[in-house]
Amino acid sequence: MISSPESGSGSDNQKLDFDFEPTEITKKEIVPNEEVKKPRKYMYIIFALGAGLFYATQNLVLQVVYAFDENKNRGFRIEILLPVFVGYFITAFSIHMSLAYQTKQKYGSYWVKEASSYLRCSEQIRINLKNNGSSAGEKLGYSENIQSHHQSDLSMTKNTISINKSTIALVLLRSMVMLTAYFVHMAAFYTSQRAQINFSLIINIYALCPFLNSIMFYLLFKETVKKIHIIGMIIIFAAIVITSLSQDTSHHNNSNSDDVEPMSIMVPIGLAALNTNMFVASNVFARFMQVKQILSSKQNTADCCLIQATIIAIIFVFMVDDLSARTFFGVSGASLLSSSAIFLLNEALVHGKAGPASALVEIQSAFLLLQEVIFLGKIPNHLQLIGFFLGLAGGSFIAFQKPKSQNNAGAH
Repeated sequence: MISSPESGSGSDNQKLDFDFEPTEITKKEIVPNEEVKKPRKYMYIIFALGAGLFYATQNLVLQVVYAFDENKNRGFRIEILLPVFVGYFITAFSIHMSLAYQTKQKYGSYWVKEASSYLRCSEQIRINLKNNGSSAGEKLGYSENIQSHHQSDLSMTKNTISINKSTIALVLLRSMVMLTAYFVHMAAFYTSQRAQINFSLIINIYALCPFLNSIMFYLLFKETVKKIHIIGMIIIFAAIVITSLSQDTSHHNNSNSDDVEPMSIMVPIGLAALNTNMFVASNVFARFMQVKQILSSKQNTADCCLIQATIIAIIFVFMVDDLSARTFFGVSGASLLSSSAIFLLNEALVHGKAGPASALVEIQSAFLLLQEVIFLGKIPNHLQLIGFFLGLAGGSFIAFQKPKSQNNAGAH
Protein backbone atom coordinates (compact mmCIF):
# COMPACT_ATOMS: atom_id res chain seq x y z
CA MET A 1 0.00 0.00 0.00
CA ILE A 2 1.01 3.63 -0.34
CA SER A 3 1.87 6.17 2.27
CA SER A 4 -0.57 8.71 3.57
CA PRO A 5 -0.32 12.22 2.08
CA GLU A 6 0.54 13.48 5.54
CA SER A 7 4.01 12.01 5.23
CA GLY A 8 4.93 13.88 2.06
CA SER A 9 7.98 16.09 1.77
CA GLY A 10 8.75 19.55 0.55
CA SER A 11 11.62 21.80 -0.46
CA ASP A 12 12.50 25.42 0.00
CA ASN A 13 10.86 26.49 -3.27
CA GLN A 14 7.97 24.15 -3.78
CA LYS A 15 6.04 21.38 -2.10
CA LEU A 16 6.49 18.02 -3.74
CA ASP A 17 3.43 15.88 -4.26
CA PHE A 18 5.05 12.50 -3.72
CA ASP A 19 6.53 10.86 -0.64
CA PHE A 20 9.82 9.31 -1.72
CA GLU A 21 12.92 8.10 0.06
CA PRO A 22 15.32 11.08 -0.04
CA THR A 23 18.22 10.53 -2.42
CA GLU A 24 21.77 11.78 -2.01
CA ILE A 25 20.83 14.71 -4.25
CA THR A 26 17.80 15.90 -2.31
CA LYS A 27 18.05 14.67 1.27
CA LYS A 28 19.57 17.96 2.44
CA GLU A 29 16.77 19.98 0.85
CA ILE A 30 13.81 17.98 2.13
CA VAL A 31 12.16 19.20 5.31
CA PRO A 32 8.98 18.00 7.02
CA ASN A 33 5.86 19.29 5.36
CA GLU A 34 3.40 21.53 7.14
CA GLU A 35 1.29 18.76 8.67
CA VAL A 36 4.28 16.84 10.04
CA LYS A 37 6.15 19.93 11.24
CA LYS A 38 3.24 21.53 13.09
CA PRO A 39 1.80 19.66 16.05
CA ARG A 40 -1.94 19.25 15.94
CA LYS A 41 -3.18 21.50 18.72
CA TYR A 42 -4.98 19.52 21.40
CA MET A 43 -5.59 16.61 19.02
CA TYR A 44 -3.02 14.40 20.72
CA ILE A 45 -4.98 14.86 23.97
CA ILE A 46 -8.16 13.60 22.30
CA PHE A 47 -6.25 10.69 20.71
CA ALA A 48 -4.69 9.72 24.06
CA LEU A 49 -7.97 9.90 25.99
CA GLY A 50 -9.66 7.93 23.22
CA ALA A 51 -6.96 5.25 23.45
CA GLY A 52 -7.46 5.05 27.21
CA LEU A 53 -11.22 4.68 26.77
CA PHE A 54 -10.80 1.90 24.19
CA TYR A 55 -8.27 0.06 26.37
CA ALA A 56 -10.63 0.29 29.36
CA THR A 57 -13.56 -1.02 27.31
CA GLN A 58 -11.40 -3.85 26.01
CA ASN A 59 -10.53 -4.87 29.59
CA LEU A 60 -14.21 -4.76 30.53
CA VAL A 61 -15.13 -7.02 27.61
CA LEU A 62 -12.32 -9.44 28.49
CA GLN A 63 -13.59 -9.59 32.08
CA VAL A 64 -17.01 -10.65 30.84
CA VAL A 65 -15.59 -13.10 28.31
CA TYR A 66 -13.37 -14.74 30.92
CA ALA A 67 -16.26 -14.95 33.39
CA PHE A 68 -18.28 -17.00 30.90
CA ASP A 69 -15.39 -19.10 29.60
CA GLU A 70 -16.24 -22.79 29.96
CA ASN A 71 -12.64 -23.65 30.83
CA LYS A 72 -11.93 -20.86 33.31
CA ASN A 73 -11.48 -23.44 36.09
CA ARG A 74 -8.21 -24.36 34.36
CA GLY A 75 -6.85 -20.91 35.17
CA PHE A 76 -5.43 -18.36 32.75
CA ARG A 77 -4.51 -19.77 29.35
CA ILE A 78 -2.43 -17.85 26.84
CA GLU A 79 -4.42 -19.23 23.92
CA ILE A 80 -7.55 -17.45 25.12
CA LEU A 81 -6.08 -14.13 23.93
CA LEU A 82 -4.83 -15.31 20.54
CA PRO A 83 -8.02 -14.32 18.63
CA VAL A 84 -6.69 -10.74 18.80
CA PHE A 85 -5.53 -11.27 15.22
CA VAL A 86 -9.11 -10.65 14.04
CA GLY A 87 -9.20 -7.08 15.31
CA TYR A 88 -5.70 -6.41 14.02
CA PHE A 89 -6.67 -7.59 10.54
CA ILE A 90 -9.81 -5.43 10.51
CA THR A 91 -7.91 -2.34 11.67
CA ALA A 92 -5.12 -2.82 9.12
CA PHE A 93 -7.63 -3.33 6.30
CA SER A 94 -9.66 -0.26 7.31
CA ILE A 95 -6.62 2.02 7.46
CA HIS A 96 -5.31 0.78 4.11
CA MET A 97 -8.71 1.35 2.51
CA SER A 98 -8.69 4.90 3.83
CA LEU A 99 -5.17 5.52 2.52
CA ALA A 100 -6.07 4.05 -0.88
CA TYR A 101 -9.07 6.36 -1.12
CA GLN A 102 -6.90 9.37 -0.26
CA THR A 103 -4.43 8.33 -2.96
CA LYS A 104 -7.24 7.95 -5.48
CA GLN A 105 -8.42 11.47 -4.67
CA LYS A 106 -4.91 12.94 -4.92
CA TYR A 107 -3.28 10.97 -7.75
CA GLY A 108 -6.22 9.44 -9.63
CA SER A 109 -5.21 5.86 -8.82
CA TYR A 110 -5.63 3.66 -5.73
CA TRP A 111 -1.96 2.72 -5.84
CA VAL A 112 0.98 4.54 -7.42
CA LYS A 113 4.23 2.68 -7.15
CA GLU A 114 6.29 5.83 -7.49
CA ALA A 115 4.60 7.14 -4.34
CA SER A 116 5.07 4.00 -2.29
CA SER A 117 7.21 4.30 0.82
CA TYR A 118 8.46 0.77 0.23
CA LEU A 119 9.96 1.62 -3.17
CA ARG A 120 12.96 3.88 -3.71
CA CYS A 121 12.53 6.16 -6.70
CA SER A 122 15.22 8.17 -8.48
CA GLU A 123 15.20 11.96 -8.47
CA GLN A 124 14.72 11.99 -12.26
CA ILE A 125 11.44 10.08 -12.07
CA ARG A 126 10.20 12.36 -9.32
CA ILE A 127 10.99 15.42 -11.47
CA ASN A 128 9.29 13.85 -14.49
CA LEU A 129 6.18 13.06 -12.48
CA LYS A 130 6.14 16.59 -11.12
CA ASN A 131 6.55 18.19 -14.54
CA ASN A 132 3.89 15.99 -16.13
CA GLY A 133 1.39 16.49 -13.34
CA SER A 134 -1.30 19.07 -12.80
CA SER A 135 -0.61 22.74 -12.33
CA ALA A 136 -0.14 24.25 -8.89
CA GLY A 137 -3.23 24.15 -6.73
CA GLU A 138 -4.80 21.26 -8.69
CA LYS A 139 -4.79 17.57 -7.86
CA LEU A 140 -1.94 15.66 -9.42
CA GLY A 141 -4.08 13.08 -11.23
CA TYR A 142 -2.70 10.06 -12.99
CA SER A 143 -3.35 11.83 -16.30
CA GLU A 144 -2.82 10.54 -19.82
CA ASN A 145 0.42 12.46 -20.27
CA ILE A 146 1.87 10.79 -17.15
CA GLN A 147 0.76 7.36 -18.34
CA SER A 148 2.26 8.08 -21.75
CA HIS A 149 5.49 9.12 -20.10
CA HIS A 150 5.59 5.83 -18.18
CA GLN A 151 5.05 3.76 -21.30
CA SER A 152 7.69 5.59 -23.31
CA ASP A 153 10.29 5.48 -20.56
CA LEU A 154 9.46 2.09 -19.02
CA SER A 155 13.01 0.83 -19.23
CA MET A 156 14.28 3.75 -17.18
CA THR A 157 11.55 3.19 -14.60
CA LYS A 158 12.51 -0.44 -14.15
CA ASN A 159 16.13 0.51 -13.64
CA THR A 160 15.55 3.38 -11.23
CA ILE A 161 12.78 2.04 -8.97
CA SER A 162 13.88 -0.51 -6.39
CA ILE A 163 12.68 -1.96 -3.10
CA ASN A 164 13.40 0.23 -0.11
CA LYS A 165 14.91 -2.38 2.17
CA SER A 166 15.55 0.02 5.04
CA THR A 167 11.86 0.93 5.35
CA ILE A 168 10.83 -2.73 5.27
CA ALA A 169 13.45 -3.56 7.91
CA LEU A 170 12.25 -0.78 10.24
CA VAL A 171 8.60 -1.81 9.94
CA LEU A 172 9.46 -5.47 10.55
CA LEU A 173 11.60 -4.52 13.53
CA ARG A 174 8.88 -2.40 15.13
CA SER A 175 6.30 -5.12 14.46
CA MET A 176 8.50 -7.69 16.19
CA VAL A 177 8.98 -5.36 19.16
CA MET A 178 5.22 -4.86 19.48
CA LEU A 179 4.48 -8.56 19.04
CA THR A 180 7.11 -9.57 21.58
CA ALA A 181 5.72 -7.01 24.03
CA TYR A 182 2.27 -8.56 23.65
CA PHE A 183 3.50 -12.05 24.48
CA VAL A 184 5.71 -10.78 27.31
CA HIS A 185 2.63 -9.07 28.75
CA MET A 186 0.76 -12.38 28.73
CA ALA A 187 3.77 -14.09 30.29
CA ALA A 188 3.87 -11.43 33.01
CA PHE A 189 0.22 -12.09 33.80
CA TYR A 190 0.77 -15.86 33.93
CA THR A 191 3.92 -15.66 36.06
CA SER A 192 2.26 -13.22 38.47
CA GLN A 193 -0.25 -15.98 39.17
CA ARG A 194 2.53 -18.51 39.68
CA ALA A 195 4.36 -16.08 41.96
CA GLN A 196 1.11 -15.46 43.85
CA ILE A 197 1.27 -11.69 43.58
CA ASN A 198 -1.36 -9.19 42.53
CA PHE A 199 -1.14 -8.30 38.84
CA SER A 200 -1.69 -4.68 39.85
CA LEU A 201 2.03 -4.62 40.73
CA ILE A 202 2.73 -5.20 37.04
CA ILE A 203 0.36 -2.38 36.14
CA ASN A 204 2.27 -0.07 38.48
CA ILE A 205 5.51 -0.86 36.67
CA TYR A 206 3.84 -0.17 33.31
CA ALA A 207 2.79 3.22 34.70
CA LEU A 208 6.43 4.28 34.51
CA CYS A 209 6.12 4.45 30.70
CA PRO A 210 5.17 8.16 30.59
CA PHE A 211 8.32 9.13 32.47
CA LEU A 212 10.56 6.90 30.34
CA ASN A 213 8.89 8.25 27.20
CA SER A 214 9.59 11.81 28.31
CA ILE A 215 13.25 11.02 28.96
CA MET A 216 13.83 9.17 25.69
CA PHE A 217 11.94 11.67 23.54
CA TYR A 218 13.93 14.50 25.12
CA LEU A 219 17.25 12.76 24.45
CA LEU A 220 16.40 11.70 20.91
CA PHE A 221 14.00 14.38 19.64
CA LYS A 222 14.69 17.30 22.00
CA GLU A 223 11.06 17.24 23.10
CA THR A 224 10.49 19.24 26.27
CA VAL A 225 7.67 18.91 28.79
CA LYS A 226 6.21 21.68 30.93
CA LYS A 227 6.44 21.46 34.69
CA ILE A 228 2.66 21.41 34.92
CA HIS A 229 2.64 18.35 32.63
CA ILE A 230 5.13 16.60 34.90
CA ILE A 231 2.88 17.32 37.88
CA GLY A 232 -0.06 15.82 35.99
CA MET A 233 1.97 12.73 35.13
CA ILE A 234 2.95 12.26 38.78
CA ILE A 235 -0.67 12.63 39.91
CA ILE A 236 -1.81 10.03 37.36
CA PHE A 237 0.95 7.66 38.51
CA ALA A 238 -0.25 8.09 42.11
CA ALA A 239 -3.81 7.41 40.98
CA ILE A 240 -2.74 4.12 39.36
CA VAL A 241 -0.86 3.01 42.48
CA ILE A 242 -3.76 3.85 44.80
CA THR A 243 -6.29 2.14 42.54
CA SER A 244 -4.13 -0.99 42.31
CA LEU A 245 -3.91 -1.21 46.10
CA SER A 246 -7.67 -1.62 46.21
CA GLN A 247 -7.72 -4.72 43.99
CA ASP A 248 -8.73 -8.07 45.42
CA THR A 249 -5.81 -10.52 45.31
CA SER A 250 -7.79 -13.69 45.92
CA HIS A 251 -8.51 -14.45 42.26
CA HIS A 252 -4.85 -14.28 41.31
CA ASN A 253 -3.92 -17.41 43.19
CA ASN A 254 -6.57 -19.84 42.03
CA SER A 255 -4.42 -21.24 39.24
CA ASN A 256 -1.80 -22.69 41.59
CA SER A 257 -2.43 -26.21 42.65
CA ASP A 258 -0.94 -27.67 45.81
CA ASP A 259 1.72 -29.60 43.88
CA VAL A 260 3.03 -26.56 41.96
CA GLU A 261 5.85 -24.66 43.60
CA PRO A 262 5.35 -20.87 43.55
CA MET A 263 7.57 -18.92 41.18
CA SER A 264 10.00 -16.21 42.26
CA ILE A 265 8.42 -12.76 42.43
CA MET A 266 11.35 -11.39 40.42
CA VAL A 267 10.20 -13.23 37.29
CA PRO A 268 6.97 -11.25 36.68
CA ILE A 269 8.62 -8.04 37.88
CA GLY A 270 11.51 -8.56 35.47
CA LEU A 271 9.12 -9.28 32.60
CA ALA A 272 7.14 -6.13 33.39
CA ALA A 273 10.31 -4.02 33.47
CA LEU A 274 11.41 -5.51 30.15
CA ASN A 275 8.01 -4.84 28.63
CA THR A 276 8.00 -1.24 29.81
CA ASN A 277 11.21 -0.64 27.87
CA MET A 278 9.76 -2.40 24.82
CA PHE A 279 6.70 -0.12 24.91
CA VAL A 280 9.01 2.89 24.93
CA ALA A 281 11.12 1.44 22.10
CA SER A 282 8.02 0.96 19.95
CA ASN A 283 7.00 4.58 20.60
CA VAL A 284 10.46 5.81 19.63
CA PHE A 285 10.31 3.83 16.39
CA ALA A 286 6.95 5.41 15.52
CA ARG A 287 8.16 8.96 16.07
CA PHE A 288 11.48 8.33 14.29
CA MET A 289 9.79 7.02 11.13
CA GLN A 290 7.43 10.00 11.08
CA VAL A 291 10.11 12.64 11.70
CA LYS A 292 12.42 11.13 9.06
CA GLN A 293 9.43 10.82 6.70
CA ILE A 294 10.12 7.13 6.25
CA LEU A 295 6.48 6.15 6.72
CA SER A 296 3.31 7.96 7.70
CA SER A 297 1.95 7.26 11.17
CA LYS A 298 -1.26 5.72 9.80
CA GLN A 299 0.45 3.32 7.42
CA ASN A 300 2.97 2.49 10.12
CA THR A 301 0.17 1.36 12.43
CA ALA A 302 -1.64 -0.52 9.67
CA ASP A 303 1.41 -2.43 8.46
CA CYS A 304 2.54 -3.33 11.98
CA CYS A 305 -0.96 -4.60 12.82
CA LEU A 306 -1.02 -6.62 9.61
CA ILE A 307 2.31 -8.30 10.33
CA GLN A 308 1.36 -9.08 13.92
CA ALA A 309 -2.05 -10.40 12.91
CA THR A 310 -0.52 -12.75 10.35
CA ILE A 311 1.94 -14.25 12.85
CA ILE A 312 -0.65 -14.59 15.65
CA ALA A 313 -3.15 -16.17 13.23
CA ILE A 314 -0.59 -18.82 12.27
CA ILE A 315 0.10 -19.55 15.94
CA PHE A 316 -3.65 -19.72 16.61
CA VAL A 317 -4.23 -22.27 13.85
CA PHE A 318 -1.55 -24.65 15.14
CA MET A 319 -1.96 -24.09 18.90
CA VAL A 320 -5.65 -23.67 19.71
CA ASP A 321 -8.13 -26.53 19.44
CA ASP A 322 -10.57 -26.16 22.35
CA LEU A 323 -11.67 -22.53 22.32
CA SER A 324 -15.42 -22.02 22.38
CA ALA A 325 -17.15 -19.85 19.77
CA ARG A 326 -18.37 -17.48 22.49
CA THR A 327 -14.84 -16.90 23.75
CA PHE A 328 -13.44 -16.56 20.23
CA PHE A 329 -15.90 -13.88 19.15
CA GLY A 330 -15.70 -12.12 22.52
CA VAL A 331 -11.93 -11.83 22.37
CA SER A 332 -12.13 -10.86 18.70
CA GLY A 333 -14.43 -7.98 19.60
CA ALA A 334 -12.11 -6.91 22.39
CA SER A 335 -9.17 -7.04 19.98
CA LEU A 336 -10.91 -4.57 17.68
CA LEU A 337 -11.05 -2.17 20.62
CA SER A 338 -7.39 -2.89 21.38
CA SER A 339 -6.18 -2.29 17.82
CA SER A 340 -8.22 0.93 17.64
CA ALA A 341 -6.53 2.03 20.87
CA ILE A 342 -3.14 1.22 19.35
CA PHE A 343 -3.98 3.43 16.37
CA LEU A 344 -5.08 6.35 18.56
CA LEU A 345 -2.09 5.98 20.87
CA ASN A 346 0.28 5.93 17.91
CA GLU A 347 -1.28 9.14 16.54
CA ALA A 348 -1.01 10.80 19.97
CA LEU A 349 2.65 9.85 20.38
CA VAL A 350 3.61 10.89 16.86
CA HIS A 351 1.77 14.22 16.76
CA GLY A 352 1.90 15.23 20.42
CA LYS A 353 4.14 15.09 23.47
CA ALA A 354 4.99 11.49 24.28
CA GLY A 355 5.14 11.73 28.09
CA PRO A 356 1.83 13.54 28.69
CA ALA A 357 0.12 11.53 25.92
CA SER A 358 1.07 8.15 27.41
CA ALA A 359 0.12 9.45 30.88
CA LEU A 360 -3.36 10.32 29.63
CA VAL A 361 -3.75 6.78 28.30
CA GLU A 362 -3.17 5.51 31.85
CA ILE A 363 -6.45 7.17 32.89
CA GLN A 364 -7.97 3.99 31.46
CA SER A 365 -8.12 2.74 35.06
CA ALA A 366 -10.60 5.52 35.86
CA PHE A 367 -12.58 4.78 32.70
CA LEU A 368 -12.66 1.08 33.60
CA LEU A 369 -13.88 1.80 37.12
CA LEU A 370 -16.68 3.97 35.75
CA GLN A 371 -17.71 1.29 33.24
CA GLU A 372 -17.71 -1.40 35.94
CA VAL A 373 -20.06 0.72 38.03
CA ILE A 374 -22.39 1.40 35.08
CA PHE A 375 -22.44 -1.98 33.34
CA LEU A 376 -21.50 -4.50 36.04
CA GLY A 377 -23.04 -2.77 39.05
CA LYS A 378 -19.82 -2.87 41.06
CA ILE A 379 -19.56 -0.54 44.03
CA PRO A 380 -16.15 1.18 44.26
CA ASN A 381 -14.33 1.34 47.59
CA HIS A 382 -12.68 4.42 49.06
CA LEU A 383 -9.28 3.80 47.47
CA GLN A 384 -10.82 3.35 44.05
CA LEU A 385 -12.75 6.61 44.38
CA ILE A 386 -9.58 8.44 45.43
CA GLY A 387 -7.69 6.96 42.48
CA PHE A 388 -10.56 7.88 40.14
CA PHE A 389 -10.59 11.55 41.11
CA LEU A 390 -6.80 11.75 41.17
CA GLY A 391 -6.74 10.40 37.63
CA LEU A 392 -9.20 13.05 36.50
CA ALA A 393 -7.15 15.75 38.25
CA GLY A 394 -3.90 14.60 36.65
CA GLY A 395 -5.53 14.49 33.25
CA SER A 396 -6.83 18.02 33.76
CA PHE A 397 -3.32 19.29 34.49
CA ILE A 398 -2.19 17.90 31.14
CA ALA A 399 -5.25 18.61 29.01
CA PHE A 400 -6.02 22.20 29.90
CA GLN A 401 -2.59 23.68 29.26
CA LYS A 402 -1.89 25.87 26.25
CA PRO A 403 0.68 24.19 23.97
CA LYS A 404 4.03 25.83 23.47
CA SER A 405 4.68 27.84 20.37
CA GLN A 406 5.78 25.84 17.35
CA ASN A 407 9.37 27.05 17.72
CA ASN A 408 9.60 25.40 21.13
CA ALA A 409 7.36 22.42 20.59
CA GLY A 410 10.13 20.00 19.74
CA ALA A 411 10.36 17.64 16.80
CA HIS A 412 7.02 16.21 15.79
